[in-house]
Amino acid sequence: MLAANVAAYRDDEMGPQKALAGMIGELDCPAGELIDLPRVCQVSLERRLLRYPLLVEAAKRDTLFRALRHCGLGPSTMYPAALPGIPGLETVLAGQGPFPMAEAFAARILTLPTHQRVGREAIGRMRRVLREQ
Repeated sequence: MLAANVAAYRDDEMGPQKALAGMIGELDCPAGELIDLPRVCQVSLERRLLRYPLLVEAAKRDTLFRALRHCGLGPSTMYPAALPGIPGLETVLAGQGPFPMAEAFAARILTLPTHQRVGREAIGRMRRVLREQ
């Protein structure tokens, strides 16, 4: 019984993440416009992610973030800037850089929640916002 209950709990816990992965995989986006990082990095759907990371076009990221946030869907941009742009790190990074790849990544990252309260309705709304933008 214990093993079956643990497995059922784990499956339930992973449900939103698996549903997000499926929804994102079904989107028909031009190459490079939206990159599913777990899929590209070959992360197993059995590995628990705290948030579902995507890379989107830098020009669209903030608009997409605002639209998702306006709908109450809990997006995050994770990093306000690349490390050299974060106040207080100047002395740590003195003499290093530039960091063009880190800056490009920070400008494109968008994450979606994977917690248990992310249900079918929320994922449907995410799909609509991602398609519209």
